[in-house]
Amino acid sequence: LRPRVCDAALLADVAKYLHAAEGSPFPGHQEFRGGVLALLETLSQCAPTLLQVPDAVVSHLLPALADMLGRPDTSADSRFLALKLTCDTLLPLLLDPENAGSHPGGGGGSGGG
Repeated sequence: LRPRVCDAALLADVAKYLHAAEGSPFPGHQEFRGGVLALLETLSQCAPTLLQVPDAVVSHLLPALADMLGRPDTSADSRFLALKLTCDTLLPLLLDPENAGSHPGGGGGSGGG
């Protein structure tokens, strides 16, 4: 995934795709869901590129992944890829001092004492 392709609009679209893939069935749902899973795997492999747009990751992608993980009817493959992508994006954001203070509630999660 090239850095110039990975922007806030792409991550907002991916969040919409995640919601649609795990929502109500429609004609072609299984093919669409397979494509979304492939997209999640690609994003997971390109996690450093996602960190170029941390605000979009925090405001669009991570909430969609959390919603996907909270649904009881989500498939095991979807949950695995959602957890992997969540870890691959969230941990570097939390550990990076430059990004830790740029989001509400940020700070790396450590008590600092």
